[in-house]
Amino acid sequence: MPTGPTGILPVFRKAFRVSFFDEDDESTRRALRPRRTAPAGGAGPDPQTLWTRRAVAVGVGVLLVIFLAVVVNACQDSRRKNALRDWNREAASIIQRSDNDVGTPFFETLRQGASQSPEDLQTQISGLRAQADTGLDQARKLSTPGQLEGAQQALLIALELRRNGLQYVAERVAVALGNEGDVADKALEEIGGEMQAFLASDILIRARVNPLVRDALKDNDVVGDPVGTKGFLPGFSWLQPDYVADQLGTRLTNNRGAGRGSGGNQPPAPGLHGNGLTGTTVNGVDLQPDPAANKVPVAGDLTFQVAFANQGENDEVDVDVQVTLQGGTGKDITGKKTVDLIAQGATATADIALSGKPTAGEVYTVNVDVKAVAGEKKTDNNKASYNVLFQ
Repeated sequence: MPTGPTGILPVFRKAFRVSFFDEDDESTRRALRPRRTAPAGGAGPDPQTLWTRRAVAVGVGVLLVIFLAVVVNACQDSRRKNALRDWNREAASIIQRSDNDVGTPFFETLRQGASQSPEDLQTQISGLRAQADTGLDQARKLSTPGQLEGAQQALLIALELRRNGLQYVAERVAVALGNEGDVADKALEEIGGEMQAFLASDILIRARVNPLVRDALKDNDVVGDPVGTKGFLPGFSWLQPDYVADQLGTRLTNNRGAGRGSGGNQPPAPGLHGNGLTGTTVNGVDLQPDPAANKVPVAGDLTFQVAFANQGENDEVDVDVQVTLQGGTGKDITGKKTVDLIAQGATATADIALSGKPTAGEVYTVNVDVKAVAGEKKTDNNKASYNVLFQ
């Protein structure tokens, strides 16, 4: 091998060049190769852990949905029960006011018809009709749950029957009391027929409204008494026109002969008919028809004994006797009694209790009237008036 400058140096240079550039290329290649980044926190979750987490999340979601459903259902159930309670309470209040504030004073007004003018009686009944209309409007505005739609409809019909019935009676009562003969009879019969509307209203509430409300309350576990009525119509007797006439202080013309010596609805028996007032006593004082006031103690029950005699030629039955006190500071006070039978030529006494008590220290005009019977033509001796000072 040459050892001179010309031999060794070229070889050295060649070896250095190869080694340097080879190292440089290797470094470049290593620098260009991307590094792999290790995942943070170590290795990822295994599949079983991942599925467990997903199952827990789904379970929590299901429980949340169930909880929300229970809450919503409880709220709906509470609203439904409250709606049923509210309707039942408000409807019961409307019916109670109809019974007590309209029905009761209406029939009391009819019973006092003999002591009032036909016009005043009509005005009072019209006022009660207005109250009935107000109750009907309130019922129409009730917030009605779906389960009570049937009860609501029946309630409205019942209240309409009452309102319309009052209007019907108000339009005819003045005719019944302000006229005579067939005109008055027709009005009285129409009033008696209209009483069936009040009976129908009671039946609707008792047989329709009450059962529907009771079932709805029971189905929804709501505690409470369903709506009811004590009855607008006080008795079945009011369905009879002759009873209506009697309460109004009059009588059907075509019934004046009924049971008065002739029987049934036949004309009165031949011969004279009639009674005559013979005297009036109260609390042991025989009343005198003179201008001076009779002084009567106000203590006791103030029962009037009205004596009268059958002055005709026939026996008479169902003779009505009425006492009316007018004056003082209050309304007229009345009393009425029916004597079942008074034989021809006999005398009878009607014991009449008043509907109220007069005020002590006041002077009243006491009007006593033995009502005319069928066939009676002379009636000027059937009545008497007395000035009475109650003390």
